[in-house]
Amino acid sequence: MEHGISSAQWYCLNELTAAIYNEPFDDLFGTVLRAVKELVPYSHSLTYLLRSEDGLNVSFNFKSNEIPPEHLRLYMDKYSRLDFINWYTSTCAAEVFRESDIIPDGLREKSVFMKNWMEPIGLYHSVGMVIWCEGIYYGAIFLYRPKDAEDFSIQELEVLRVINRHLCLLAHALYPDGLGQVFMQQGGPAGAVLSVTCLTKREREIIDCIRNHVLRSELCDKLFITENTLNKHFDNIYKKLNINSYEELLQLIKKR
Repeated sequence: MEHGISSAQWYCLNELTAAIYNEPFDDLFGTVLRAVKELVPYSHSLTYLLRSEDGLNVSFNFKSNEIPPEHLRLYMDKYSRLDFINWYTSTCAAEVFRESDIIPDGLREKSVFMKNWMEPIGLYHSVGMVIWCEGIYYGAIFLYRPKDAEDFSIQELEVLRVINRHLCLLAHALYPDGLGQVFMQQGGPAGAVLSVTCLTKREREIIDCIRNHVLRSELCDKLFITENTLNKHFDNIYKKLNINSYEELLQLIKKR
């Protein structure tokens, strides 16, 4: 046993790290989260990517399979800047850390972020994984547990550190200059943003129809909705994908 990690856990880690290097980057976090849940149980997860624009790190492609879409939107629009572990990711290199190790429980429990964002969906414990290599940030993974569960253990942090080292190395090998222009040219942000979970089921259906060459004029009949309802859906899609028109949406879909 090394670093508190058992032989059985090392076997699972070896399987996971092999999968990491054979997975398309767009699907990487999903693969990791599915496998990690067997090694480090969690109730909710949140991931995002980072790219550099004019010297600033810009977060994009927020995803969660467990957090309700409207609550994820609240995080993106308002609460991410009040999140202690999100703030901490910008102050450190490749690292795995528990929120309880950086902020006293008393302060966390009184915070606006805890009361208004975490408590409403039953979250309390959290751990962050920073995807960083050679001075470049690539993204982050956050895992959560409810208050009646135990905090993430030292052994679990070690498991996550092993995984995180491989994520950092792979991200840098694929994108040594960060998730900038090359990533965009390869369709990274377009493909990623179209799968963002803040889109509702109906909004994803609309995008799937367009991807399958259904004309805009045919969408109402195809989905059994009115033109007014369709326009409202498009307004929401444009806002969530940070675009302004149907033409821009078509370009995103073509890149995908």
